[in-house]
Amino acid sequence: MLLDRKLRRERREWMDSVRAEERRLESKKRKELLYKSYERDVVVPKEIRNEIDEDKLTAEEALQDAIYAFESGEKEDEFSNTEARPIITTSRSPSDPLVRFAKALKNILPNAEKLNRGKHMIQELVQGAIKNNHTDLIMVNEHSGVPSSLIISHLPHGPTTYFSIHHPNIDTEEPISTAAPAVVFDNFTTPLGLRVKRILSSLFPQLPGREKPKRMVSFINREDSILFTQFKTSFKQGEIELQKICPQFTLKLYEIRAGTLDMTYAEKEFVFRPYLNTARKKFYLGEETDDVPQEQSEEKKEKSAKEGEEKKKTSSKDRKKVDDRSMWQRRLSKESQKMR
Repeated sequence: MLLDRKLRRERREWMDSVRAEERRLESKKRKELLYKSYERDVVVPKEIRNEIDEDKLTAEEALQDAIYAFESGEKEDEFSNTEARPIITTSRSPSDPLVRFAKALKNILPNAEKLNRGKHMIQELVQGAIKNNHTDLIMVNEHSGVPSSLIISHLPHGPTTYFSIHHPNIDTEEPISTAAPAVVFDNFTTPLGLRVKRILSSLFPQLPGREKPKRMVSFINREDSILFTQFKTSFKQGEIELQKICPQFTLKLYEIRAGTLDMTYAEKEFVFRPYLNTARKKFYLGEETDDVPQEQSEEKKEKSAKEGEEKKKTSSKDRKKVDDRSMWQRRLSKESQKMR
């Protein structure tokens, strides 16, 4: 009970500090726009004037505040500089492929531990991980014996990130080095993309400066699909050689919550809504690129082929309906002629 109360108090304090930081950043942004308007001698934007009126400040007070109180600062990072110690578990009664996927994740992440789920509740898992000073709780789920989702809950205050898993390839025979890898990210350029990059990079320890990595992992973002690939590295005559090894899989972000995994009431920072009209054209994590991974291009081909087949089926059905109507019309006309 005492630990539960302490965690609630710490989470409440953390959320208050996050909201205060957001208010400070909004105020800083307003002051920055006001200061730029003052420097360029242009009209202050209307939304800034409305905010000044809401704060009950005179124009002179707001301008002086922008000139003298304008300061640069960065948002406090919930990912502290402590060494990463994630713990990995699965859903209840896991299948063999899910257990192998969890073991593969343990080999990917240095300092990671694997915990058999058993009958533990989610709240017990979170509290136990915090008590043992773990930095992240990672849970993998499955659908019909295939790994389907990956949840990363940063401890002790969050956030919790939800990914769906696609094209998991976990077939590996040779042992994998558990040394700290070199981590490479590509095309995480938007604010949300940078946040996802920070979440994923916090799972790996920092690589010592002059040490040559024995392996490398890459997170490549293409059209909001994050392709994870692992390489074994070797250095010959000053050049690096990369050999692709398992596991390999693709992640797709669909939700970020502000709290930990057991906080079902936590505020949602991001929710992927694929059925909006603008969703097809908008990319959340990075910019649109020409080089699309092979799995995604195959998916697109399959989708287009299915759509073409469905169109053919519907068109053939429509033709049948038209033919049936014309046949019945001919029969009716013959019947009417006989009656005459």
